Amino acid sequence: MPSDVALTIQKARDALKVLHAHGRQLAHWLKDPISDAERSEIIRLQAIIPEIRPLIQRHISLATELHRRAIGRAPSRKSWRHL
Repeated sequence: MPSDVALTIQKARDALKVLHAHGRQLAHWLKDPISDAERSEIIRLQAIIPEIRPLIQRHISLATELHRRAIGRAPSRKSWRHL
């Protein structure tokens, strides 16, 4: 795998791990005595995690697909589409 693609995929996978860790930390903080403002912010952040995760997963998928196309192993029946 070319180094730029490998680096892109690795960074995205790392981002998924960090996102998971942040989700656990946010849940932990909700158990602590915190102010109403802090609680609101934690709830807001928890709500966007499910929106961010699929974007990172899509990034990995696209990078993998581009790599396959670059080396000529992409399935020919699948058409390219932009989201």
